Amino acid sequence: MDSCIFRMFKIAGLLCMSVFLMQCSDFEDWIKIIVSRDTDSDVDTGSEVDTETAESPMAMLIDDFEDGDHLSLLGGQWFTYTDGDNGGASSIFVTANADGNVVMDGQGYESVASMAVSYAFDQGDYEWNPYVGWGVTCGDAVTPMDASMFGGIAYMYKGSAHVVGVQTANVTDYDFYLTSVEASDDWRLAVIPFSYFAQGGWGQQQPFDLTRVVGVYFQANGQTGETGAIQIDNLGFAKAGTVVAEKDLVIYEPEVPEKNIISDLTIANPLQQQAMMSLTHGANITNWLEQGAFESWEYGEDYVNTLAQNGFKGLRLPIDLDLYIVNRAEYLAGNAPFEVDPQLFEILDNFDAWTAAAGLSLTIDYHQYDASLDFADPQFVAGVVELWRAVAEHFALNPRKDLFFELANEVEQSAGVGSVDADVLTAFAQNLIDAIRSVNTSHTILFGDVQWYSHYELINREPFADNNIIYVFHFYEPFEFTHQGANWTGQESTHGIPWPYSPLRWSEYSADLGYNNTMEQWHFDGLSRYHQEANANWLYNSMIDVKQWAIENDVAVICNEFGAYDRTSLKEDRVRYYTDLVAAFEDLEIPWQIWFTVMDQDTGEMDSDIKAALRL
Repeated sequence: MDSCIFRMFKIAGLLCMSVFLMQCSDFEDWIKIIVSRDTDSDVDTGSEVDTETAESPMAMLIDDFEDGDHLSLLGGQWFTYTDGDNGGASSIFVTANADGNVVMDGQGYESVASMAVSYAFDQGDYEWNPYVGWGVTCGDAVTPMDASMFGGIAYMYKGSAHVVGVQTANVTDYDFYLTSVEASDDWRLAVIPFSYFAQGGWGQQQPFDLTRVVGVYFQANGQTGETGAIQIDNLGFAKAGTVVAEKDLVIYEPEVPEKNIISDLTIANPLQQQAMMSLTHGANITNWLEQGAFESWEYGEDYVNTLAQNGFKGLRLPIDLDLYIVNRAEYLAGNAPFEVDPQLFEILDNFDAWTAAAGLSLTIDYHQYDASLDFADPQFVAGVVELWRAVAEHFALNPRKDLFFELANEVEQSAGVGSVDADVLTAFAQNLIDAIRSVNTSHTILFGDVQWYSHYELINREPFADNNIIYVFHFYEPFEFTHQGANWTGQESTHGIPWPYSPLRWSEYSADLGYNNTMEQWHFDGLSRYHQEANANWLYNSMIDVKQWAIENDVAVICNEFGAYDRTSLKEDRVRYYTDLVAAFEDLEIPWQIWFTVMDQDTGEMDSDIKAALRL
């Protein structure tokens, strides 16, 4: 699972302005399309509003773009930005005059002009997803705007999906409050209450201080090669109470299923015992080598030793191996021979020595976030094959039995696609297995399946012929609980999801849990089942099939990613969740390694309740 992916961007300088209120009457003449969620359907729908009776949502207009210049009606200045300052190569296209200022020459919504933006994404040397953005200043840190009397942001738009955010002076690390808005082929009115906005999660948590607004901005993110376009018109601040939440949930009593029991857990394969000894009570090093090439020792021997002192028995090292191809760009273009950067072996050798000395197993996990894995590119595939051959050969004479090679983490994430065909992954994995075995027949390989290491997909698989493979799955269920507050899943505004389900802590309004109509339908789907799934027995039952598959095929299975994001979840809920999930792992004899960091990187301290829940 993706961890929190940090995206930093540079905002143009802010322009001082005088603030005045402007009541807008234009909105009452619109054919309004309100962004709303039909709770009886599986998709978001628009509903037309009677223009004779509908009241304008607008309290103050920021810009209607009719004058065509780069200044808003409040005196602020429009600006654009890209990922260029962070190494990206994305482009944003707007019409500009001789002075370089934006010209508003898009076709407006039943008006003369709008702001028209188009763009093309190119990741360049940026380590995260490429981005572009545009926005308007509403003040500066010395003279911010007080928008606390308003209810949200309102605007007309047409075009690509995007983010809208509010810049406030108390946020100094660009982790502004924002929310996502879906694409629309036709003009649509977005009325977004401030309650829908949440920080992205990459910076320091700050209150949403609407008394210190310094700008409103829009941003689009994507993958290299993707393009998009959008028009914005009639941007302003909405009236308080414009969007009223409707009852869309039911408060049920808990429905706890009967616990299914496997009477015989016997797996004769010696890898099961090896996994139970070496691949359980493990930890991941996150947000480091999987996010970019090595720059410094953010984690080192002291960290490894502290993991061991806290009771961990294994270390999974996610690392983007293909970043260590010398002259990578030239090699992938077919203009340079394959060569491994010696720094890769320096990193791996150090972790090999440190984990061996500390009594921890080591998993070398090919794990990338830059979405560069291309199964259709023979040169890229050949590079990964040769990387694994080189790593396997490097460790061929290493006597450790607790050193593992994990082929490729969550290939959908690595390839930046929604799905990968199981046959494509099988062929790719077999190439890697063959390369490893050509130089190293002793060390155990780890394999996870499609759909983000889904155990539901794994049970449909015929195991590989190689009998020295352990099979892996990831477990983040129920997603509503484990990823509440996670910006990389579009759930940054969600909060207060209890574990286990409690009718006393539930609501008839998904809005009370931070859900809103800018979110996609799949975010809501699990809420109606939460009273049935948020309990210990459901966790246990969810893994019965994969354990039964392992028994029938005489192979070992492990879970080397699980956890609950801690930004908005309550500690006492996470403690109960970890208690229930780890109990299920241990009852089913499924070794585990946690993804989310639960030990302080600098001090090595762990919360005693979390530690007890993990049975460390």
